[in-house]
Amino acid sequence: MPEPRTTHPLPETALQAQGLCVRRTQWLGRLSVRSDHPQALTLPTRIGEVRACDWGQWLCLGPNEWQLRCETSRCREIQAQIQAPHHSVDVSDYYVSMLLEGPRARELINKGCPLDLSGAHLRGGDLPVGDCVQSHFSKSNIVLWARSENEIELCVRWSHAEYLWRYFATAMRGF
Repeated sequence: MPEPRTTHPLPETALQAQGLCVRRTQWLGRLSVRSDHPQALTLPTRIGEVRACDWGQWLCLGPNEWQLRCETSRCREIQAQIQAPHHSVDVSDYYVSMLLEGPRARELINKGCPLDLSGAHLRGGDLPVGDCVQSHFSKSNIVLWARSENEIELCVRWSHAEYLWRYFATAMRGF
């Protein structure tokens, strides 16, 4: 098995504008898990639910699809514990995340995402606080996790990270 990447595709310097900051997050381990038996791993069962566990955080992305966010150094150990009938794949070097912080974070995401995040603090919104959702931003598939009303983690494929970073830099000029 190849060693995971150790370099980050995004710059260390954050993008900043009035009421908004976009910065890369720490490097994370990620396991993609598929299962028809979520109760065996005590996985969240509501699509969009995020649940903390001893390993990290589970994000429920679909009826039988989850992503575990964990420390990179623990991926192999955790993956060895996730056995049949579950299927897991280490996707740590496939994704990177950035954190959008500030009262205008949702506004920035709305510039290229079809979800309506403006009313997301309401339970019926597209991204309530504490939940996650899969969508796309411009031409990139993304996973959004609303850590709080003004703090959203955006997970994107490694190959699209720089594209989104530049998109955000351009879009923030109008803030």
